[in-house]
Amino acid sequence: MRKLILMLLLLSSTAIADKAGLVIQFDNSTAIKKCVEFQSGASAFGVLMNSGLQIVTKDYGPGLGVALCKIGEVGCSADNCFCQSQYWGFYYITGGSWEYAPVGISGYAVSNGEVLGFRWGAYGDMPQLYSFTEICSSSTSQGGGGRQIRYFAVAMDGNCSKKSFTINAEEKMRGAIWEPTAFVLSGNLGDIRFENGVGVKVLLHQTYFGKDAGFEKIAMLFTDKKGNTNFIPEKPGRYRLEFWKEGFLGEEREIEINECTETAVVNKSIEEFKSENREVELNITRVDIISPPTAMVNSTVVLRLISETGKPLAYESIVVEFLGGRKELVTNESGEATFSAGREGVYSYSSPNHTLSAYRVTNVIEPTKIEFKNEVMPPVLQSEETASSVGMAVANPLQNTLLALVGGVIALVLLFTLRKVRK
Repeated sequence: MRKLILMLLLLSSTAIADKAGLVIQFDNSTAIKKCVEFQSGASAFGVLMNSGLQIVTKDYGPGLGVALCKIGEVGCSADNCFCQSQYWGFYYITGGSWEYAPVGISGYAVSNGEVLGFRWGAYGDMPQLYSFTEICSSSTSQGGGGRQIRYFAVAMDGNCSKKSFTINAEEKMRGAIWEPTAFVLSGNLGDIRFENGVGVKVLLHQTYFGKDAGFEKIAMLFTDKKGNTNFIPEKPGRYRLEFWKEGFLGEEREIEINECTETAVVNKSIEEFKSENREVELNITRVDIISPPTAMVNSTVVLRLISETGKPLAYESIVVEFLGGRKELVTNESGEATFSAGREGVYSYSSPNHTLSAYRVTNVIEPTKIEFKNEVMPPVLQSEETASSVGMAVANPLQNTLLALVGGVIALVLLFTLRKVRK
């Protein structure tokens, strides 16, 4: 019996003798490393399951296998695994560099001493590169890569449009956050640091012409010294809040904003309410797009969309067309929309939701370079020359007048003479 137990212990110890390195990259600055033991012949999915990370997956069946939806708080739910344009890219190291995995995590067999990478981002975004020795050495075998990852604690209150929505974002177990955040500048300016709280990007889910257009950024907020911030949702819909702070694991929350009705009693008849609803739902068929006739390259062009009566139209579409592309804008509550004109050419505008709309264009040009030249000034006239010039200017009109009078007198004399001759 004792020999059997020893044999089982020996088999179990040799069965989980392989190791693999994991690199998990959440954003441009946050990455963790883990050295994971696994049973020989396991897939990348099995290594992730042994890593101790909180993962969410979706099994798409034979042929496709298991997809990685979320690690920790970053990613999508299992019922909508690819809910964003970003996703968890899967890589492995070959020849000293990352290679995009040709199969999913359940179809990739991991070898002892291999390094796997997972990067949240767009296609082509790669995790930081580490060797197996850097990850699975004695100093890093517990993961973390020498950098402690911090986590958010988020609370929200409110779900009505046109009313303030309150957000509280703090550090888990430590309270409010108010510390420097680095912002990298282009050129040779290096980076600068501002003392602030948590950055909160607000996005609204949009639908154009019945097609899902994804989430569009509408605001960027920062929490105060108490961890609070707020915004007023202008319209009902599905909003996404993305929380960001240097050194923290990014987090996302989605909320549904409704168009809440007031509970206060209003002294209006049913017919008045019906009349108001009909006015709101009127189909405006003619609009006017106000645009500047000329703009400079890389300048911000401001457009205004107004009705035939001059009323600003909020949350309406304006299509901008130019040589090489087109873009669709959405007006704000003041009926305005902006875009950056990145190249020379003629930009034209239209409103696809209205049958009659003004056709306007903006001519975008490069800023002209003004050069100052030293031109030769004409000589200054002497006082005598000036006097004679003035005299000539006055004399010419008088001479013309006298000649006209003499000609008139001669004409009258000739007429008088002809009459005498006829008689």
